[in-house]
Amino acid sequence: MEYLTEWVEAFRGLFPDSIGGRHVGGVVAILLLTCIFLLLRWIGKRTAISLTTRILNAKGSRIHRLRFQKQEILSAEEIVAILLGTLRIGSKLALLAMVFVFLASVCIFYPGTQGLADRLFNFLASTFALVFNVIVGYLPNLVIIAIVIVLRRQDHSNDLPRDRAKPYPHTGIL
Repeated sequence: MEYLTEWVEAFRGLFPDSIGGRHVGGVVAILLLTCIFLLLRWIGKRTAISLTTRILNAKGSRIHRLRFQKQEILSAEEIVAILLGTLRIGSKLALLAMVFVFLASVCIFYPGTQGLADRLFNFLASTFALVFNVIVGYLPNLVIIAIVIVLRRQDHSNDLPRDRAKPYPHTGIL
């Protein structure tokens, strides 16, 4: 926040007060921030489209159904739907965060709205900290799930035909 305030003051100093420097500097900075916001939004949309295409193309080749002990837990279609839903939610949250940062950045230019900018930045920072802590807290569970999936795939690669699975097939003894 302090860095942004210093940047705003330096930017305002570029325009002399005789031509309404504070207002011109604020308007130019807001236009610059708007261009940056639109550029980031365009990059985000392109990335979301690319990831959606990759997920849909990986459906048959890389994304398979999830089975455990011969029981199908999730089909490939359900896994793709979950991934696409997660991508959609992540995209909406990123847009919301960008809007908050944009509004707070615009509010910091004018002394009457600097308090609002501080509150918006604090709200955004506390929200990101909470989400980060939740994700970091859940990482051990995700690692265990990944290990189970990897071990299960290795177990399937070592499957033998039914008659060769028994050490003594002719006797019927396991």
